[in-house]
Amino acid sequence: MKLNDLEKNEGGLLAKLWRMIVFENDYQHLLKFLLDRYKANGGEKSRTSVLQMFEAGKLTWKSLFFLLTKILPIKEATFCIKIKHLDGEVTEHCIKLDVDSELSEKEVSRARKLAKTIKDQDNKEEVKDEK
Repeated sequence: MKLNDLEKNEGGLLAKLWRMIVFENDYQHLLKFLLDRYKANGGEKSRTSVLQMFEAGKLTWKSLFFLLTKILPIKEATFCIKIKHLDGEVTEHCIKLDVDSELSEKEVSRARKLAKTIKDQDNKEEVKDEK
C-alpha cells in the first residue's frame, strides 16, 4: 500500500474520516498485522477485499463499521455530528459504538509498539533519502 494513496484528500466524507483515523493512529504501519490477525480469527472476507476497503477512496457506512469493528484494535468508537444552526445555536448528536475486539490488550500493545517501530524506521529512511 502506498502512503500517498491514503493521504490524498479525495473521496467521500467517510473515506476522509477513515484516513484521519488511520494516519492519526499510525495504523497504516499495521496493515499486515491487522489483516493476518483478522484471518487468524476466522475472518470471512478475503485479504484483497479488506485491503481494497482499507485503501478505498469512498466508503459506505457498512464498510467503515466493518473496518472499525473487525480490523482495528479498538474498544469503542463515538460518532458525533456537531451542527451550527442558522440562529447560531450549536447542537451535538453522538452515538457510542461498543466494539468487542478480538484482540487482547497485550496484542494491541504489541501492535502499537510495532507501528511505532515501523514509523520510526520509515522516518529514518526518509531522512537518509533527503541527504
